[in-house]
Formats: sequence, C-alpha cells, structure tokens
Amino acid sequence: MDDPALQRRVVRAFEHFAFDLPLEAIVGPARAPSRSWRRVATAVAAPLVVVLAIGVLLGRQLATPTSVFGSWQPVPSLADPKLAAAARSVCLHEGDVGASLLIQDQRGLAAELLFRNGNDMIMCVAFFGADGEIGAAASSGTHLLPETTTFGLDSVGRAPGFSTSNPGMTWLFGHQPADAGGVVLVLEDGTKVTASSSGGWFIAWWPSDLTVASMTAHDAHGSSVTVAAPETSTVPGPSPTETTSSAPLPNPGGTCSAGHFVLGTPNASYGFGTLGSTVAFVTVPLHNAGASCVLELPGMIGVAAATGPFHAVPVTKAGTVTGWASESGQSLPIVIGASWWVGVRDANGNAVGSAPPCADPIFDVTRVELPFAVGSTVIDLPTTWHEVCSSQASVSVTLETK
Repeated sequence: MDDPALQRRVVRAFEHFAFDLPLEAIVGPARAPSRSWRRVATAVAAPLVVVLAIGVLLGRQLATPTSVFGSWQPVPSLADPKLAAAARSVCLHEGDVGASLLIQDQRGLAAELLFRNGNDMIMCVAFFGADGEIGAAASSGTHLLPETTTFGLDSVGRAPGFSTSNPGMTWLFGHQPADAGGVVLVLEDGTKVTASSSGGWFIAWWPSDLTVASMTAHDAHGSSVTVAAPETSTVPGPSPTETTSSAPLPNPGGTCSAGHFVLGTPNASYGFGTLGSTVAFVTVPLHNAGASCVLELPGMIGVAAATGPFHAVPVTKAGTVTGWASESGQSLPIVIGASWWVGVRDANGNAVGSAPPCADPIFDVTRVELPFAVGSTVIDLPTTWHEVCSSQASVSVTLETK
C-alpha cells in the first residue's frame, strides 16, 4: 500500500469494519502498522484483512490531534463548506458521484454528512487531518425500501468502545415529523444531543458507543412527541415461513423456529476485504415475538438471484458468539456478509493479484434463506451480492450481542 493512488481508492471504512478500529487509532499519535494489527484482525474472523487494510488506509489519519474529536459538542456548530466539498472523495463510491448532500452535522472539527442517491442513503463522519488531508472515520450505507415516513431511526452505525481512551463512536440518521422544528436525542447516560435537521431528515453523531434512550421532536408551537428506546424498534416485514427449506439446508440446532421472529428493516454496509475483493454486509434485526428460545447460527444458508432456485452454500461463523438465548420480546441483530473478487490495478494500470478459487458461483444474489431449528425465513437483500461461492465459503454470519 505504498501507492498513494491505490490508498485513495480504498477509502470507505464502513460500519462493521469500523467496529474493529479503536478510536485512539484515529486520534492517537502516528505509528506504523505492525503485527498487532494482524492479531486484532484474526480475532474477528470475517473482516480479517479488512481491519489491517483500514489500519494502512488511516495511516495518514493516525497523526490527527485529539482536538478533532475532543472538540465534539452536543449542539451542532456552523457547518464547514470546505469539509463538505472535500468529504465527497472519501465518503462516496464511484457509483455515488451523483449523490446530493442532505445535511451536514458539524460538531467542532469533525462532521457527519448524509448523502442521498435515489433511495440509497450514505452516512459519513469526516474531518481534516493535521496535514490538511480529508479523512473519514466511518461510513455506512442504507437502502430505503420503503422510505420512512414516520418519526424514527433509519440507520445507526456504531464502533464500540474498548476503554476510557477508546470510547467508540456512533452515527445515525432518521426521519422526523413534517412540522418538527428539531430533534433532541437523550443518550443512555442522560446526555442530550441536538440533531441537525433538514427536509424531513435528522442526523447526529457522538464519540462514544452510548445508545439512544429516547428522542423527542419539537414543533414551532411547543408541542412534542417522544419515542422511547428508538434503537430497538423494528419494522415488521412479511411473516416468516415455517416450511421445509427449498435448498434444503441442515438444521442449525437450537430451539428457535422461524415463526418466533419478526424481521426489522435490513441495513447494508460495504467495505474492502483482501486486496482486490469487496465485502458487503447486511444487518437484520430479529425481534423475538414468541417464547424464549435458543438461537444457533447456521453452518449453511440458501442464496438466490431475484428469480430462480435457492442454492445451499457454506458460511463462516464469525465472532465468538455462535448461539444465543433469545428472550421473548428481545431484539438481536444478525449480520450476514459476502465477499467477492473485483480486481485491482496499480498506478500504471497493471492488474494486481488474481481471483481466489470459487467453485460453482451463484451470481447477482438478492435473496438469502436463513434456517432455524424449525422452518426458515427469506430475507430480501437491500444490495446485490455479485458472486457467492458454492464451496470455499465466501459468506459469513455474526450475532451482534452488544
């Protein structure tokens, strides 16, 4: 990664990758990537080299003074138009060049920006480094189908904290009532954060992994509406089916059936894996609307294009938690990720590396069949997985228990 042009192409550190990057790596003193980055990466299975790649990518940001995030404040400050203009280069993919900036939530020296490209919403927390270069601490994408029309959160990105010097980071956006004059978020420690609002949307970010305890929208007449625990709200989707898998798929174990759960809105995020590959994650909130049960991650899932049959493919169980006692009324996000080869070229236009083996690939996957101890449910992906391998697992599943 000595080629600056190549580094600039690896620019989008999406939410699941950001989880494994301590905040002190952004605000602490400069240091060269070492084997310690690789040891951190191997602990999380799926995004192994991704974390190392981000360590290299953010190398020029490691010297960012602590004042960048230390200047954060609960009320937005005056937006910096230069930051907004420069942030497009690190926040947007080539396919998003036509995206329009909806809101800039400036808090001190850093800002969250919300871009829209059709029904694709892109959040990004950006800042100018000590050397004047633009940097992105985190970025995430959400595909809205259907578009939100009620007061609520559409997407929350979070990098968990590790210590007092690594407090983590949270960034989010949502939809507010048409007559609302502003939105105030109350974090779990009581901190009140005033969101930035425009055109029916609101966004906010803060340098910690604290969740939102409640949020209130105020109108010009002094009236207000409050939503408690907005992060745990789910949007009911089609009722899960308890039928024999069309793949078919092995029983993953546990005691949960597909009928236990109501699906929340899937959220897509993207990033970079090993050099020349792309990784896409889909996070699906599972709300247990039935009795308490034990949820086990499957070893195989079904995948399919928009039309055609499902194909059984192996998955890697990422993280350390492969099963969970799901209590009645509890919501638990499950993350399903896929990686595929896209190729890469050096500064001279020469191809770098070659595609890894991928037996009997399934192309343009837009549906996933998730098996339970009884039955299965089909998830419509908010993005397209361009290639999934039938062997040599290229898909991972993770339970987000925090």
